[in-house]
Amino acid sequence: MRRPLAQFLALTPCLLVLACSDAVPIPKEFDAAFTAGRVCVPSQIATGGANQTYPVRFEFCRYRCINLDKYEATIRSAWQCAAGQCSMMLLAATHATRIDSEEDCDGRDLADPPADECTKETYDFVVTLPSANGQPSTGNFLTTIPYLELEQADKIIGRIQAGEDAGTVLKEDAGSQNYPSRQFMLSFETSYAPVTSHDLIAPSDCHQIPLP
Repeated sequence: MRRPLAQFLALTPCLLVLACSDAVPIPKEFDAAFTAGRVCVPSQIATGGANQTYPVRFEFCRYRCINLDKYEATIRSAWQCAAGQCSMMLLAATHATRIDSEEDCDGRDLADPPADECTKETYDFVVTLPSANGQPSTGNFLTTIPYLELEQADKIIGRIQAGEDAGTVLKEDAGSQNYPSRQFMLSFETSYAPVTSHDLIAPSDCHQIPLP
């Protein structure tokens, strides 16, 4: 049975019933949420006509003790607008497996591994535009890369794997997250020039996403 990595990302050294100096074990396989690193998204996104999607790039450092399956990588988005204010969440994830040949592994290093114990990786996604009543939305969206606590991760990943709508699950169970360091603004308008490739995303539209 797969276990979501977000369960382990939210652990503090003393959360488990272990001595604080003990390593947290890494499961044999699990679903890995990308929670720290850098995300690149065009700040101005074209809507309407042929423009139905936009590129998103996640960059992070993969801990030496796990492998990640790029073929199973997915990104899920959830958005809402109320009283003229719009917000959105982007949650990227893939399947991970433990590398049994690696020694001295510690689950506490999964979220943000030491620089000398990880390999830089890049994942490119194409995301569908937010919409209302079947039409692409316009305006500004405060966008969050969510950080999931242990119980939240259990519930969210479990519901999605059971076949529930990912957007609905994220809206209901991730809740309203106020981590300014994990937020940035995206603007959607018909007048913007389309960004058609991940490599065309401006460097200024890349954001460091630290742990809270």
